[in-house]
Order: sequence, then C-alpha cells, then structure tokens
Amino acid sequence: MSTAKLLLHCPDTPGILADVTNFFTVNKGNIIYLDQYVDHVENIFLCGSSGS
Repeated sequence: MSTAKLLLHCPDTPGILADVTNFFTVNKGNIIYLDQYVDHVENIFLCGSSGS
C-alpha cells in the first residue's frame, strides 16, 4: 500500500479543507490522519494529512 503526506501552509480562506479532502477523493485515496490549525493573528491556515 502506498502512502502520501500533505503539508499545507497558506492564507486562510473558505473551502481549503474541502479542497484537501477532494484532492484525496479525486485521486482515489483514503485519509488516515488530518490535523489543522489556523493562526488568526497572521490569517494563516496550516494542515497536515496522510493517506493511502
């Protein structure tokens, strides 16, 4: 089984998490782990996920 890790750091905007999960779905993947954090002071979205 192949696995992939995705680390994301970008400005916080609506729909980012939907795009991340859609990426796995379109590529026939399965999300095993996903964590997210928003720095409201800097308006930065951080996300780490892994899947197969």
